Amino acid sequence: MPGVEIAHIDSLDDPRLEAYTKLTERQLRSVLEPEKGIFIAESGKVIERAVEAGLVPVSFLLGELWLDQLTPLPEKVATDFPEIDIPVFVGEMALLEQLTGFSVTRGALAAFHRPPLADAGAFLEGLVERASGRPIRACVLEGIVDHSNVGAIFRSAAALNVDGILVSPTCVDPLYRRSARVSMGTVFQVPWTRIGTEARTWPREPRGPARCRLHVCRHGALRRLDFLGRPSTSGHRTARDIHGNRGRRATETHD
Repeated sequence: MPGVEIAHIDSLDDPRLEAYTKLTERQLRSVLEPEKGIFIAESGKVIERAVEAGLVPVSFLLGELWLDQLTPLPEKVATDFPEIDIPVFVGEMALLEQLTGFSVTRGALAAFHRPPLADAGAFLEGLVERASGRPIRACVLEGIVDHSNVGAIFRSAAALNVDGILVSPTCVDPLYRRSARVSMGTVFQVPWTRIGTEARTWPREPRGPARCRLHVCRHGALRRLDFLGRPSTSGHRTARDIHGNRGRRATETHD
């Protein structure tokens, strides 16, 4: 396959597999140089959605049983990015069973380059522009430290047609492998970016702030803030907490 290099492996000590076998999530993320960071996608569905979203893979690591099923993905990448070569490492399922988390991934992993994150102000402006005059729904995640919860929120946000998500520095990484897996790959479908150090540093005037509905999921609670950081208490109607399925009730305001 042009642009796709199939390489059969017989040992997990192969230095080409370091991203899958030895590097921690922190090392993968390259905290000091995030633009050079990578992340690991686990399971066929998550890998498929990452490729469909246009993310650029570094390599694939597949069990033999996955090769025929997932071969179209590196082929698509090779077509979209003909200037890069994509190694596809293939091993026996018995070998990949030695990997931590094999019972979840079932032998399908891929390493991807981290996409650049937009400035929060530009991100919100983009949401407003794409909405073409309708109110947008922007979900703000603050203080959520459980990777599974972040993934579940993204999955719920996709189901509720949320336009975009703002993630505070107090939240865990949405691209952490468990977050992406629990999200079923919706972390690559729902637009998101990082915001500042606290709620009151968020952009105040992203060209039409009245059209934005910001909800803060904080330790399982859901509340609305306006762009000045003030909780709103007027014009209530009932809304569902999208943080899990606990059915908590919160309020959303209207203009």
